[in-house]
Amino acid sequence: MSWLVESSPGYAEIFVPDGFPADMALKRHNPSAVSAHQDDIEIMAACPILDCFQRTDRWFTGVVVTDGRGSLVTGSIAI
Repeated sequence: MSWLVESSPGYAEIFVPDGFPADMALKRHNPSAVSAHQDDIEIMAACPILDCFQRTDRWFTGVVVTDGRGSLVTGSIAI
């Protein structure tokens, strides 16, 4: 389940795979990672993600602070 949360200067999306309310889900997390891009978290936080995988007593939280708009990368290498 996803929630849109008002933030500055717009909105942030919070995705909770098991559908818990966002405020409760954020209180239960153990390890966390903050990255600039969506694909960075699984690379830089592989160990804590796997430590939480399929467990009910540990919860990983990942925060992505950009959505890729305004990227200086253009042409054939742009994603």
